[in-house]
Amino acid sequence: MGNNDGVVVIVLFGVRGRNLPLTSFFLVRGWGQSVMSLGKKILIVEDEPDFRVALRMRLEANGYDIIEADDGVRGLDAVRQQNPDLIILDVMLPRMNGFKVARLLKYSAKYKNVPLMMLTVMSQESDRKMGREVGADAYLTKPYQPQELLDTISTLVSRQPAFTSS
Repeated sequence: MGNNDGVVVIVLFGVRGRNLPLTSFFLVRGWGQSVMSLGKKILIVEDEPDFRVALRMRLEANGYDIIEADDGVRGLDAVRQQNPDLIILDVMLPRMNGFKVARLLKYSAKYKNVPLMMLTVMSQESDRKMGREVGADAYLTKPYQPQELLDTISTLVSRQPAFTSS
């Protein structure tokens, strides 16, 4: 089994005299890797539905809880309502671009510590520089390498709690 292989283990415990089994679900990412993802909530702000669904499926398969928004304004609303552990943000979004969303979040005392990853087709050095300037904690370009994405997410969500209640 390779490092990128995932194993899903479903354990059914029967209860004598009951019609419904108790079910436990475990997700193991790979041999020797701990699953830091369980219970971590990730907001994906992406306007391309096919890309958003594919990303959601990849992250859910790795144990993350996913929230979605299809434009910058809905993304900001989702942050305020859901308090994600990580935000994955496209740059070219309807209603408000990702750089502006990032700037608003990173300059907010309440949300400045929420890790933010830009995931975009904008790959010029000037784009990366803008990402750093608005406070992105990571900047990956599409198409992305799946393991690099998962490693970056794991690093970002394993930091101290992101949501600041002040």
